[in-house]
Order: sequence, then C-alpha cells, then structure tokens
Amino acid sequence: MYFRNLKGILLIHTLVVIFINLSLGSKNVPCTPTGFCKCEFPNGMGIDLISLKGTHFNISATKDEFIHYYPCNNTIIPNNVTTNECAAGASLCLEKHIGNETKFFNLGSITESAFKWENINLNPEINFNHISWSTRITLVCGSSETPVLEVESVLNDQKFELKLTSEKACVGTVTNEGHSVFSTFFIIVLVLFLFYFICGFLVLRFIRGARGWEAIPNGEFWKSSWNSLKKTCTYFMSGCRNREVYDTI
Repeated sequence: MYFRNLKGILLIHTLVVIFINLSLGSKNVPCTPTGFCKCEFPNGMGIDLISLKGTHFNISATKDEFIHYYPCNNTIIPNNVTTNECAAGASLCLEKHIGNETKFFNLGSITESAFKWENINLNPEINFNHISWSTRITLVCGSSETPVLEVESVLNDQKFELKLTSEKACVGTVTNEGHSVFSTFFIIVLVLFLFYFICGFLVLRFIRGARGWEAIPNGEFWKSSWNSLKKTCTYFMSGCRNREVYDTI
C-alpha cells in the first residue's frame, strides 16, 4: 500500500513538473521566492512549506545528535542547558549530547535562510549561513505526511548537506495570501459596477445627449433607492418609530 501511494504521488509530481515545463515553454525559469519557505513560478505553481510543522530529527546512529528544523519561523529552545545558542530563537538548531551535557548550536535563523530553485530540472533547496555554520537542505517530494531529514554529508563539523523528504516538498498550487475569496469577489463586483456606470454614462451622455439624472444609467432607480435608504436610516435613528406627522394622525 505504501509503495502504491508513493508511486501515485510521484506520478502526480512528475505530471505537474511536465505541465510546468510545457507552460513555461521549457525555459530555465527560476522559482521566485515569495517568502522564507516557499517559491512560485509565473504560472502559479510552486512549493509551499508553510504547513510543514517544525520538529526534531535524529541524524546519528548513536542518537546523540539531533536537528531541530522549523522551515517558516524561529523557535525558542528552553534555556536549561549549559550551552544554548538557540535560546533567542532559531529556524535550524543542532542538538548535541556529549557525555552528560546537552548543547544547542544555532545553525541559522529564518532571516539567514534563502529559498533557491534555479529551474524545474533541479531539486529545490534552502540554504542557511550563520557565522561559520553553513547548511544546505535539498527538498525531495515524498508521500509521507511525516517529514524525514537525512544527512548527506558533513564537512569539518560545520558544513551540513541535508535532504528533507516530505509531501509538502511536492509541486502544487501556491496559496496566495494577498486576497481572500471574499475580497477577490468584492473587487470583481466593484470593477463590474464601475464599468457599468462609466460605459452607461458615456453612451447616454454623448450618444443620446442626456443631461442630469438622465445621464446616469437607470437614474430613477438609483434616485428612488437613495431616498429609500435615507428613510430607512431615519427610521432606525428614531428608535424604529414612525415620526408623528399630521398626515399619519
């Protein structure tokens, strides 16, 4: 069942990649970073890790080294150990157990990360540079909801090559945080409303020679609607009571 799901996800991922290649004209178009943990192609496709929750990964066979990784924000490691460089917050943090001591080393904050995807034929990656620490995390599309972080190589104990496998690293439609569905609908209605008024005014004014209220499309309707609105406001402002006038007595 697992391999069937994996094949299905990889097939969808491959088809999406082919679609992106065709829609971009097979050009080496980079995926433009739109945040610290996501990027977007001109056709609206891309990768978004914002729903990938941070966690810690065991990176050694002896279970004495862990990586704490939070793709889209910094996390604060409780300051209850001797050495803790992540107490002020870090997106990538190395935890080491040396004897009876536990030490945390800051590998980079969210502002020290860079999302990079040069073109669709390469794997996307996130790079961290913090003082003497250098880390590259290669993103690989997978089928599991639980992300897996593996060590590819370590150089001088300060340069890490990591591989993150997750379904969140698969290509898909990038969520646009700029406008909600309601705001988009409101903008469309407003544009159509303005188009209706402007075009109607131009036709009535310059083709039919209308003047005043006659130059406004359906002017009598809007005039009566405005009067009804004023009466409604007056009614509510008076405490929902009709004003006693001689005509109503």
